Amino acid sequence: MEEIYKEKKAELIKKLFDNTIFDIDHQPEYDQIAVWCETFGEPWSICFQNGDMNGMDRGCAIWTNSGANSGLDEIKAILEKIDEFEVLVDHDTAHPYLYLDELINDFICEYDKKENFDQYFEK
Repeated sequence: MEEIYKEKKAELIKKLFDNTIFDIDHQPEYDQIAVWCETFGEPWSICFQNGDMNGMDRGCAIWTNSGANSGLDEIKAILEKIDEFEVLVDHDTAHPYLYLDELINDFICEYDKKENFDQYFEK
């Protein structure tokens, strides 16, 4: 499975970018940026918050905080239904979504770098 992931990662991330519409909603009153997304016609969202839940890493856009990452289940469900992405799911293992989760993580990290969300936050 790892070989398949490494082989297909760049292609699948490009496909995600080509098939995702992003609507950035800067919410300074909540010290976060909500990104409303539509991938292959299906909605999901992700938030980038100023630092982690413990108040650390101020000035850094963090999307892995509990609640901020609530859209991950939606994007996973969307991709799991598409053959090109479903190949990363292996129900015969203890962690069937390991590589699909990794792909989603890599996709969101690339999107964060592309948009430079850190620029919205003060330390």
